[in-house]
Amino acid sequence: MSNKKRPNPRPRTPARSYRSPQHHPARRVALSIGCTLVVVALFGVAILATGKRGSAANRLANGPAPAFAAQDIVSGRVISSSYFKSHEYTLLFFSEGVMCQSCLEQIQSLEHISGQLTKRHLALVSITPDSPEELRQAAASYKIHTPLLTDESRRMSTDYDVLGLGMHADMPGHTFILVDRKGTIIWRHDYSKMYVPPAELLNAIPKG
Repeated sequence: MSNKKRPNPRPRTPARSYRSPQHHPARRVALSIGCTLVVVALFGVAILATGKRGSAANRLANGPAPAFAAQDIVSGRVISSSYFKSHEYTLLFFSEGVMCQSCLEQIQSLEHISGQLTKRHLALVSITPDSPEELRQAAASYKIHTPLLTDESRRMSTDYDVLGLGMHADMPGHTFILVDRKGTIIWRHDYSKMYVPPAELLNAIPKG
């Protein structure tokens, strides 16, 4: 048996205790500021998006009615905001138009109670984003006599703040706006449904 001494094994290096990485205070501040800016930016985008479409509380519901001039497809003449002066009250009806059968039936139903509208001194005017040709066909098909104004440019719909209230952001929903002889808006209602029973509508419209 050999008496030679075995070499000592390589000494082990003590394991270093694990320390979680420490963030520099300046880095923590930068991360916090960055997160805050992201939240503020998203909030700003939401406000801008709401501002474009307005809100239930801020939509044009009173004050001077915006001026306009548009062709009435039924009579062929141009109707402007001076129309208000010729009637005690003008009931503007904004809708999707020919792509909404219920909207055209809404006009029909109101023509069926024209006597009650006359008694209430209400002159109905329909405004849609349809082309003149589309409105001519609709007027013939539904035998409509109510003034049908074409608003292809969406100028009136924008001025009266009715866009984006239905299923399409670039079209009106189903809105009625009441304007008096002085050209002042005195009532407005944005309906979520595409057809309002005439009796329900008349009950909602304030009596002069």
